[in-house]
Amino acid sequence: MWDYTSKQCLRTFEGHSGIVFSITVSPYVLISASRDTKTRIYDRHTGDLLQELGGHTMDVRSVALVDPFKIVTGGYDREMNVWSFPKPIQDGDSQQVNDGSESGEGCVLQ
Repeated sequence: MWDYTSKQCLRTFEGHSGIVFSITVSPYVLISASRDTKTRIYDRHTGDLLQELGGHTMDVRSVALVDPFKIVTGGYDREMNVWSFPKPIQDGDSQQVNDGSESGEGCVLQ
């Protein structure tokens, strides 16, 4: 994390073993999605890892915080996973949403 004005590195978020494709930031956490098939949740102020989410079998390409208590991840495995925050639904299992790729239908999250 960089300070734009001073151009100084404030904090480094470590742990992924692959390229980070996407991040989302809230006032309290930074959430990252990576080629290593993991989504990681960090304390934004300390850089400490709070939680690692599995659930994808291929690269995780996108992550979004859709409300204060839900995280949505999308991966090359053609799955969207919806996570309850701060703990994933059912002790590490995500709610998997069919992307409609086979049927040609779309997916809507409410």
